[in-house]
Amino acid sequence: MQRAEALLILLMHFNARRHAVTKVVTSVHEWALEKYGPLMTYPQVAEMLSRTTNGLRAMMARRESEASRMLSGAKFTIGRRVYFRTDQVTRLIGAQPTGAVGGSRHV
Repeated sequence: MQRAEALLILLMHFNARRHAVTKVVTSVHEWALEKYGPLMTYPQVAEMLSRTTNGLRAMMARRESEASRMLSGAKFTIGRRVYFRTDQVTRLIGAQPTGAVGGSRHV
């Protein structure tokens, strides 16, 4: 009977945490850390910058904009996987005016 009670308590604790009110996030940096953790992948950075993954890769390959140079400084690899430091990505968002993250586009 003790095992069943322990499982019930554990289940109640899990449900309470799942339905708990989340704390108020005061900055983009805190929000990104809470959502993605200290490291971000290409798809996560692309989502945060409202781009496709291939669009982000193309921007990084050109290195024409200040944003791509800043992201290059935040990028590192572990084996074959590429990660970005969340704190540096959020600094980029804070440093750029709205809509300027991708650099200029010529039509």
